[in-house]
Amino acid sequence: MFGTLKAVANSLLVGGLARLGSGRTPMASGAEMPRLPTGTTLDDLLPGPRQTECFRLHVVEGEIQVDYDLPWEEAIHLGAPNAGFTKIRRVGDQYSKRNGVSLAKITFVNFPGEVTPEFVRGFGQERQLGSTLDPRVIFAIGQYRPGLKSDLSPSTDTMQIVSLETFEIGGGEKYLPCLRWFGRCRSVYGLPLGAKLGPDCWFGFAK
Repeated sequence: MFGTLKAVANSLLVGGLARLGSGRTPMASGAEMPRLPTGTTLDDLLPGPRQTECFRLHVVEGEIQVDYDLPWEEAIHLGAPNAGFTKIRRVGDQYSKRNGVSLAKITFVNFPGEVTPEFVRGFGQERQLGSTLDPRVIFAIGQYRPGLKSDLSPSTDTMQIVSLETFEIGGGEKYLPCLRWFGRCRSVYGLPLGAKLGPDCWFGFAK
């Protein structure tokens, strides 16, 4: 039932739903099919023809506590203790000045092929998954869910959670904040905007 992206581009965002670890689950009979903006197809959003047949969703159990009062460097250290010198350490002032502690309900999505930030944002908006993740949220995920890789990607050596909230360095070059697992090690870094976002990337949305 899952065709190629090209075959379904004019009718739905992706051809199926699978909750990680439970196998593919077909769309319920009679459910409203997701719609793209008028005149837009998946070929407009993806970097090229792909044989992507499905996506995976994972809802994190419970809520993640995000402490916006923590100094930026301390938040990085708690969430990614193996992080070395990285551009992201210098950009805390580019993000929201929220105060206090909040709780976030996180949903992750993953795609088997390459995608763009625009595609992922549109996917989340169509399904009302919530807002894209502030970097402080991905730091908190590393802090409070250090074993998350075992749930999301147990068979691979590496996995990364990508925030779509960019930061800039120097002459305006933009980067995506990423929390990366390598085995049991966790680090953060900035992925250049425009770099490939492949199957090792999970994208989070918060409510």
